[in-house]
Amino acid sequence: MSRVHHNIASGFSALSGNLYVLTGALLWSTGGAGIKLISGLSPLAIAGGRSLVCAVFFAALLRGRVMPKGRFSLIAAGALAYAGVVIGFVVSTRFTTAANTIILQYTSLIWVIVLGWLFLKERAQTHEIIAVAIGLAGVVLCAGGGFSLWRSTGVLSLASLGDGLALFSGLCFALTTLALRRLRSAASASEEQPGDYAALVTLFFGNTLAAVVGLPSLLRDLQTPVAGQSVGLWIVAWLGIAQLGGGYWFFQRGLKTTRALSANLISLVEPLLNPLWVALFVGETPSRETTAGGLLILGAIVLTFGLRPRQLK
Repeated sequence: MSRVHHNIASGFSALSGNLYVLTGALLWSTGGAGIKLISGLSPLAIAGGRSLVCAVFFAALLRGRVMPKGRFSLIAAGALAYAGVVIGFVVSTRFTTAANTIILQYTSLIWVIVLGWLFLKERAQTHEIIAVAIGLAGVVLCAGGGFSLWRSTGVLSLASLGDGLALFSGLCFALTTLALRRLRSAASASEEQPGDYAALVTLFFGNTLAAVVGLPSLLRDLQTPVAGQSVGLWIVAWLGIAQLGGGYWFFQRGLKTTRALSANLISLVEPLLNPLWVALFVGETPSRETTAGGLLILGAIVLTFGLRPRQLK
């Protein structure tokens, strides 16, 4: 009987972790509409302002105790990777198409399979590999369009640089996920610090670094006020506190009981819902390809939730 209770408890724990990750992805999905509604700020200024607000948010959660307690190298690596995610994604969107950025960033699923096996010893299960293939196909359909890694002239262009940055952002997202997963696992086995502490410190320093990079652009843009800029700053505050801060808080919390690859698969709800929020608040109607891709992404998420996850240790 005790074993039955243990299995039930493990099942609820895994489901709870999945729901945390899902909530984080739901918050992330509001980013596209929020950014499109902002006027008078450059993408780098938005990234810097959003991360500045988010850094304050995590500092408040930590009650000002932002200095890491051990695991310095892992926290530093996670912070650098996280900064690469938020900066790389925004700059990539500036240089190349949003379609290319979304497609190439979600190559993080492939990176998680490889790096998760190498560093966390989390081998991909058959249903996860199938879900990755379905999810990536859905992302391609949602985004539409082609790639522009090389132009017909053979010269490396800004669009090609943007595509490269999107790939880099996907790698960074995979590294961020793995670092947070490792920190959560280590914290769970330690009584020296709260379970969220190391992960929140990592996110604090990652946002601080991204804010430092984007702050000069933000200050420059604010020197030239334009219509709607004040409303844009309120949207930046939402993006920093809820979309980025709240999203990553739920995401890292879910990693306590959710495998890194499963977390990335559940996160596919972001490109599924992102165009829907854009359609609702901005008026851009999703195409048939986006609808078809969304159904594939939904199938990948259902497959991830529906099958019993491997027990985490």
